[in-house]
Amino acid sequence: MGASQAKAIGLRDHLMNKYTEDDAAPEEDHYDGIKDVHALIVHVDYGWPSAKKTGWCPAGFGDKLDTPENAEMMKSILVRAGITSIKELSNFNATREDVLAAIEEVGNKCDEDDVFFFFYSGHGDEMPDQDGDEEDGMDEALCLPDKEGNVNHGTYLRDDDIAVAFQELTAGQKMLVFDCCHSGSVCDFDKEAWKGQKAISICGCRDDQEAAAMGGGTRGGAFTKMIKAACEQYAGTEHSVGKIFNCAAAHKGTFVPPGHHQDLVMSCAPGHDSSNMAWPATLPDANGHVTKRECGEGESN
Repeated sequence: MGASQAKAIGLRDHLMNKYTEDDAAPEEDHYDGIKDVHALIVHVDYGWPSAKKTGWCPAGFGDKLDTPENAEMMKSILVRAGITSIKELSNFNATREDVLAAIEEVGNKCDEDDVFFFFYSGHGDEMPDQDGDEEDGMDEALCLPDKEGNVNHGTYLRDDDIAVAFQELTAGQKMLVFDCCHSGSVCDFDKEAWKGQKAISICGCRDDQEAAAMGGGTRGGAFTKMIKAACEQYAGTEHSVGKIFNCAAAHKGTFVPPGHHQDLVMSCAPGHDSSNMAWPATLPDANGHVTKRECGEGESN
């Protein structure tokens, strides 16, 4: 990529409220408080025979990918933060139809003061754009199986459908986290339907990159470990999503293997930035305390 192209992409991303670790994402506390958090965790490890036979579980991972470790890390963060409404889907129970139904089910528990929290860990891929909305001609997708264990373009959950599912939820705030390859714009925040919604995605890499597994040399993705490190660093005090993103990016050198090109990407729905939402899973400090705003307190600009 030439310097002029990189500059143009950087300007476009700024106008679209998209940030990587090369940017200082807005992190001031310009957010309203949170009432309840309802979470959905989805992970696929491709550890069944047909998936391994077709290369979905590369050599070096053992019997399965380390996505269950990512799911357990994120679930532990949520539980330690006092969140009890957590639904989890994996493998044959995480088909495209299952995930879309679960998004609706969990999302319907949320009202305008609540947060819908989504986490996915598994393979991500690109596939030919179906409606002409992608500049590079490729849609991003989650590589989900069907009930028979097949994984292919016909079983994927593509970004167009992901965006519609999230857009239709009644939750006042939507926090969407993806530890997978080719995920930077998986929520399609440039679509008109996102305008006026308070939604943020944090993804493990750009659309043209792969997210490193075995972060820091042990099982578990580099990106999920970066998020965990940021949550632990700021334990005890609630902060904006922007501050957690910036802190997570600062831990990149600890978990991303040398020479691996992986840029964290945070995107916001039009009209909002990363200072407008509190990270919804603040860990307690060593004394079990958390300082945070109550629902209705603070700014909601």
